[in-house]
Amino acid sequence: MTQLATTGRQSLLDRVVERMLASGTATASLRSLAAEIGSSHRMLIYHFGGQEGLVRAVVEEVEARQRAALAQLGARPDMSAAEVALAFWERLSAPDLRAVERLFFQLYTRLLELGDDAVVARLTTAWLEPVTELMVARGYSPARARRLTRLGMAVYRGLLLDLLATGDTSEVDAALRSYVSAVFGRADVAGSPDAVGSPGRAADLGRADRRHGRPPGRLMTDPDRPSPERIEPGYLADEREMLTSWLDYHRATLAMKCAGLRPDQLRLAAVPPSDLSLLGLVRHLADVERSWFRRTMAGEDAAPIYYTDQEPDGEFVVDDAEPAEAFVRWRQECEHSRRITAAISSLDTAGRQRRGYHVSLRWVLVHMIEEYARHNGHADLIRERLDGATGD
Repeated sequence: MTQLATTGRQSLLDRVVERMLASGTATASLRSLAAEIGSSHRMLIYHFGGQEGLVRAVVEEVEARQRAALAQLGARPDMSAAEVALAFWERLSAPDLRAVERLFFQLYTRLLELGDDAVVARLTTAWLEPVTELMVARGYSPARARRLTRLGMAVYRGLLLDLLATGDTSEVDAALRSYVSAVFGRADVAGSPDAVGSPGRAADLGRADRRHGRPPGRLMTDPDRPSPERIEPGYLADEREMLTSWLDYHRATLAMKCAGLRPDQLRLAAVPPSDLSLLGLVRHLADVERSWFRRTMAGEDAAPIYYTDQEPDGEFVVDDAEPAEAFVRWRQECEHSRRITAAISSLDTAGRQRRGYHVSLRWVLVHMIEEYARHNGHADLIRERLDGATGD
């Protein structure tokens, strides 16, 4: 096809897509559609072969636009993986896309009836590689990223079909948020730590975790509990996935210990004579993430966030500290750490610590698991003193 013909086809396709998005319907005949976009039905037949070919082209174009939008969201360093997933769902489920989403499912069904396996497969594979790459860039192993991508595609498409069938936006959105919480295990799924859960149910946190003999990968939470959810790493994962999964598990544990509390509770040093508070631990671990991954492994000139030479324990001084700011900074540092880890091909790769000695990425990951596990023990005691909530 000549460049002029290709340009003409794309121009027509863009106008058809915009018309469908604006009208909220995709049922117009070729003649009426051509008239509305200032063309002729013969040109639509020439470029697309007929109604079915045009529908296929529209669906593929909108899917390509959605992938581009996801790539833009995924490139934002200020957004966690959970925030990207929620923002993308908000875009996909927008009312002005309902007509095109309906077309997608109609086309999918029609292609299956026709046995057009190549095009059906492309509706999946076109998403698989770019989304997997986004997840690898955020610290997931390639194998796990690919599995989670397939799972995500099934969930998103299933919930879109549910939304088209029932129109129950509230219930479908809630289901999507539960899925994101289960997969990413982040406190930010519900917005801020203040918004997760309710003080009245806080005593229930962790009780469902007092079980033994759980199979690998089982959600370690009661589904009705308002805390962030954690996923136990698989018993047979490879070394990198094992280390990064356990580190993410402990990050999620810290978020769980802070869930459902008021700002004054997060600031309170509840286990005297210790001056440790949950907010102080979050601020401290933000700086620990920054030190080992950004300064040591990536060699960045990243100054401490909360402490200085003059105030070496500044992260624990929280009388005037804002929890929302601290949780945002902590999540950002965790995301930086995941990206740095994913970009390093070997666990044997060494970075230079500020005192001059070299440490491998493997050592840093093991140390970070130890760091979080120790401080999560502190957090467990503080939380129990605050409201009686316990749990591993």
